[in-house]
Amino acid sequence: MQWYLKYMYFCNIKRKNLRINFYSQKNNLNINMKKAAIVLLGAFAIAILFESCAQKRCDAYKSTNRYRAENLR
Repeated sequence: MQWYLKYMYFCNIKRKNLRINFYSQKNNLNINMKKAAIVLLGAFAIAILFESCAQKRCDAYKSTNRYRAENLR
């Protein structure tokens, strides 16, 4: 009977460790997903910033005399 109790104790410790490992892996996955979301949002913000800057440069160029002379004949 004593060996059975030792075996059950060992299995319980092993199961508890597996449970802890599962939750830590799940937590790491959540952290990685959050990092990926932050990186994607940052890339999207940079793309919007560059697009607006490019639009401003295009509008500034269209207001020059050189553009008018070349394209508005």
